[in-house]
Amino acid sequence: MHDAKAADIIARMHLDGLSKPWRPKSLAERELAAAVRVMEVYDRQYHQLLNRLEAQLARHWPEVTEILELSGATLLALLHSLGGPQALAAHSQAGAKLMRKVGGHYLVDDKIAAVLHSAQRTIGVPMTPPEAQALQQLAQEANHCRKEATRAKRRVQQLSGEHPTVQQLAQTVGATTAAVLVVSSGDPQQYPAAGAYVKSLGLNLKERSSGKHKGELKLTKRGPSAARHYLYMAALRLVQHDQVAGAWYGRKVQRDGGKAKKKAVVALMRKLAGALWHVARGADFDSQRLFDTRRLGLQPTG
Repeated sequence: MHDAKAADIIARMHLDGLSKPWRPKSLAERELAAAVRVMEVYDRQYHQLLNRLEAQLARHWPEVTEILELSGATLLALLHSLGGPQALAAHSQAGAKLMRKVGGHYLVDDKIAAVLHSAQRTIGVPMTPPEAQALQQLAQEANHCRKEATRAKRRVQQLSGEHPTVQQLAQTVGATTAAVLVVSSGDPQQYPAAGAYVKSLGLNLKERSSGKHKGELKLTKRGPSAARHYLYMAALRLVQHDQVAGAWYGRKVQRDGGKAKKKAVVALMRKLAGALWHVARGADFDSQRLFDTRRLGLQPTG
C-alpha cells in the first residue's frame, strides 16, 4: 500500500472509533528491547560462523564433529589454537592438554584420544597454511560471538524480571524466548483473541492458488522471524520434555511420514502460541488442553 492510502485508512478507522491510544514504551521496556537486539546480533553471527566452520570441517576434518560438538567451547578452542588436523597431529600433547583444560571433567580421556586419532587418520583434504589460518580466525570469531551471546542472554534474563508479562510467559517457554516474543510482537494481552496473536507471529496458514491451480497451505511468515525462531526451539523442548506434546508429535509424524517432522513442529508452534495468549492473562499452561489425550491413548491427569 502507498503511504497516502495507508494514512487514509488509519484516519477513517480513527474516526470510526476503532483506534486505540498509542502508549510510548517505558524505560524498562526499551532497555529490555535493546538487550534482546544485542543478543540476536551475536546469536545470529555465532550460528552463521558455525555453518561456515561446519562446511570447512566437512572438507578437511569430517570425523571431528562426530566426536565433539561444534557449538562447544572445546572444539572451538582447539580450532582457534591449532587450526586443523595436521597441526593437532604434529602437536598432540599440546592439543590434549588444551582439551583437558577447556573441557574439564566433562571431557573424558576416551574422547580426547578419539580426537587425536581422527586428526592422524582423517580422510579430509590436507589443509594449506592459509586455509588453516582462515579456520583459526573463523573459530576465534565464533568463540567470541558465543561468549557475547551468552553474556547478552544473561542480561535479557535479568531484565525480564522487571516485566510482568515476560515473567508470566517465562514459566512456559523460558525467560529468553518470552522476552523475544514480547519485544518482537508486543504483549499478548494487547490482542483481542488467541488467533490474532498467532497471526501476528506469522504462524497463520494461507492458501497460495491461482486460476485452476490449488496450492498448499503455507505459513504467511508476516510476523517477526526472530519470534518464530525462538518459538520453534521452545516447541522442540516441549516435544522432548512434555509427555502429551511428545505423544501428539510422534503420532502426527507417524501418520504423515518422516518428511512431515518440521510441519508437525510448526503445528505445535501454533498451538503453543495460542496457549501463551491465555497464559499472559493468568491461565496456567496445561498441554492436555491442547490435545485430545483420549485419542493419544494417554490417561488424563489432574
